[in-house]
Amino acid sequence: QELLQKAYALEPEMPTLAYYIGETYLQRERDAEARPYLEAALERDPDDVNALYNLALVHYHLQEHGGAMDLLDRANALAEGGDAEIHYCRGIVLEALQRHAEAKEAYGQALALEPDNALSLLFLGKLHDMFQELPQAIDCYRRVLELDPHHPEANYE
Repeated sequence: QELLQKAYALEPEMPTLAYYIGETYLQRERDAEARPYLEAALERDPDDVNALYNLALVHYHLQEHGGAMDLLDRANALAEGGDAEIHYCRGIVLEALQRHAEAKEAYGQALALEPDNALSLLFLGKLHDMFQELPQAIDCYRRVLELDPHHPEANYE
């Protein structure tokens, strides 16, 4: 971390250095410290999908769900061929915004790209359950259990 910061001080116009410093802070759950570096990376390269995604995570962790959604939508538009992780995170943020039908769609998009994404299956199952779509919910939970037979949240009773 310290070495990256020294390099960034010498080359502040390099978006990659700013991104890696921000990512390092984010991994250590130091969102407030990650934010300015990720923002700097995006100032220099507004189409950096990874910086958009990680800054969206910072916004989400700071309960800034609208900002997180905007960043995820931008990242999604730029991700060539789609990105299951972006769709999954869109689902999480949409749920936080109480936009449950859209969240179901986002989890479905994640699963179209990565059918064995247990978290997308689990959260889609929970939304089906919430909407009283029990056969679909049970199907999602069964698929999670096929992937992880001991998953504690997938046992539908």
